[in-house]
Amino acid sequence: ENKADMIIHGTAQRGTIHYKAILDEDDVREIRRLRSTTMMSYSQIAKKFGVSKGCIEGVIFRWKSVL
Repeated sequence: ENKADMIIHGTAQRGTIHYKAILDEDDVREIRRLRSTTMMSYSQIAKKFGVSKGCIEGVIFRWKSVL
C-alpha cells in the first residue's frame, strides 16, 4: 500500500529521480535507437554508457514512461 501511494503521489524513487540514477531520459532514447537501428548487443551498449548489461535490458523492456 505504501509503495502504491508513493507511485500515485509521484514520490517514488524511480527512473531519473532515483538518487543512484546514471542514465537520463535522453540516454534511454539513445539506447533504444542504438538497439533498433544498429543492433548493437546489450553488452556493447552497456560499455558505451558505463552501466551493466542488466541495466540496458531494463531500459529497453521496463522504462515504458520514456517515449
